[in-house]
Amino acid sequence: MQVSSKEDLCHPIGKNCLPKAVGLSNGVQVGRRVILFLVLAFLCAGVAFYIFYPTDENRIRKILSNCEKAIVSEDIDGFMDAISFNYSDDYGNNYLLIKNRMQSAFKRFDNIAIEKSINRISVKDDNAEAELLFRVSVSAGEEREYIIGDAGEPQTVVVYFSKSSYKWLIIQVDGVFEKNKNSKIKM
Repeated sequence: MQVSSKEDLCHPIGKNCLPKAVGLSNGVQVGRRVILFLVLAFLCAGVAFYIFYPTDENRIRKILSNCEKAIVSEDIDGFMDAISFNYSDDYGNNYLLIKNRMQSAFKRFDNIAIEKSINRISVKDDNAEAELLFRVSVSAGEEREYIIGDAGEPQTVVVYFSKSSYKWLIIQVDGVFEKNKNSKIKM
């Protein structure tokens, strides 16, 4: 295309007139900058997603923490949110029995205190296992006792998880219902 006058090179609204060849060159540079910016933005977003996206191990830690808070505050619904409807253990417990046991414990005991430390969490596909050292002390009337573990030694508790379509749920717990031989308060 041949340009016949200077007016053909000017923007119809603006007063600055640049030759079209210079505008094309600036457009290519601006396009490269935009593409470079978008690539860097996607890389930064990917790195941030990788760093800050919660791992399965962190999700399990959060579930354990939420269960602890729910027990201490005697929130049965908050506790049962982490329990699978398919829960079963070697003691014959299932979802409904666990719920009934916890409701009974909340009625009988006051000032529930939990001390826990997580020894390990292992995740394999849709199953996970957390080993905890655990102590639970409660008040019943004038008595204050450990019902799980004791002052000298915490009890080892193993919690098994299964991943449902959207979250981890507890499917079994070993070690909680072992009787504390020295306790005057019985579960």
